[in-house]
Amino acid sequence: MANETFPLPDNHSPSGLLEEPGPAGDRIILWVMTIVLLASALLLDRACKACLWSLPVAVLYLAVSSQPFNTIKPSLKRNAIILASDTVLISVMAYFLQPGPAILAAYTLMLLYQGISHFGYKFCLYQVMLMGISVFTTWLAHPMPVVWDSHPYLKGIAFLFTFGFFLYHGWFYRTRQTRYEEKIATERKQMQRQTWLTTTMANYLSPQIRQLIYHGKDKMQRVETRRRRLTVFFSDIEGFTQLSDELEPEALSAMLNDYLDEMSRIAIRNGGTIDKYIGDSIMVFFGDPTSRGDRANARACLAMAIEMRRHMKVMRKKWRSQGIVQDLNIRMGISTGYCNVGNFGTRDRMDYTLVGRTVNLASRLESLAGSNEILISEETYALVENQIMCRRSKPTLIKGIQHPMSVYQVVDFRKDLGSNPTWIDEELQGFSLYMDTTRLDPIERNKAIRALNQAARQLRERAISSEME
Repeated sequence: MANETFPLPDNHSPSGLLEEPGPAGDRIILWVMTIVLLASALLLDRACKACLWSLPVAVLYLAVSSQPFNTIKPSLKRNAIILASDTVLISVMAYFLQPGPAILAAYTLMLLYQGISHFGYKFCLYQVMLMGISVFTTWLAHPMPVVWDSHPYLKGIAFLFTFGFFLYHGWFYRTRQTRYEEKIATERKQMQRQTWLTTTMANYLSPQIRQLIYHGKDKMQRVETRRRRLTVFFSDIEGFTQLSDELEPEALSAMLNDYLDEMSRIAIRNGGTIDKYIGDSIMVFFGDPTSRGDRANARACLAMAIEMRRHMKVMRKKWRSQGIVQDLNIRMGISTGYCNVGNFGTRDRMDYTLVGRTVNLASRLESLAGSNEILISEETYALVENQIMCRRSKPTLIKGIQHPMSVYQVVDFRKDLGSNPTWIDEELQGFSLYMDTTRLDPIERNKAIRALNQAARQLRERAISSEME
């Protein structure tokens, strides 16, 4: 049976890191450099006196804008506006500072690098445009001569701050990358653990119930039931109790798991919801959580039961090869009617199952069935009589029911009982043949033809030698 798994995507990113603030320290370094350069230039008489206003503005702006930029859950739009404002204000202040080519290059490099690190390369084009507009507008308002040289002291300040700027960036991103890798490893382990738990727990549920849980979490958390018309199936292995006394526990467990696996595959292939295993007994129902209609549900249940009965021949042959010589046969009971289906139990321990008279009747019919018999109720027979050949037994008194009930023994599909059946089932002393022609591909069909021809030839030779004797 297929298991649902939840692999961790290759591009998975820890959610926490996506909400971490960017390197706000780079803005502080840039603005402190601007403030120090302005103050130094004024002291050295290397800056226009008109830029005195820029010192208190720079300090106030830095104090006001730092906290919103470095918030726990940053807003990309707000931070983009702040960086755009940085670009405009620093460009204007640099104009009054008359920094010279070296310091101007340092400013441009830091501003553009800051834009790339926060918002990517496209934002740099926007910054370049803002720089040009800001400087040109300021020049129109306050024309000044261009200075192409700077005081060595100012160059040294700019160099130290630029070095610190990129050193801080390297340290910050290396630290964040380390945290990112550690968080990735932790979340991957947690996801693998969760996947393992989900897959393991899913093995305890029928595929239909798994889907119901995955797609209807709220409903599955409540203890509630609903009334549905279902077809219920019970089966067990005749002689299993005696076999359990004769076989070693390991061999018995292997045989039982093999049997349950094969029968469960048949049940799932026919659309049945496996309710539970009780030792060698299997309970399956049709019509919930999805239903194809009462007739289709009953027909699918009968198709499953007939296929299980046929497959028991294959299982018996396999068990004989393993040394289990007892003839193990299956008994089955099927009933159709209204049941209460849903979550039973408590909020701490729930079981998705069904209760009602129909469940009890199917269980009673299974206990009444003989070797390889399928007994069905009259309600089930009414839904499938046009497709399934059944023999009606005399009214039977069933435990828990006051009046005798009509019980039907399933023979086979009517289409398979005609002049050209799709399967052959014959077993004699020294002879056993089970063949389903609908399940043979061309290669297997040719192998079967050769095997049958060889068997027929040997039988004819044996018959001729017997006549000559």
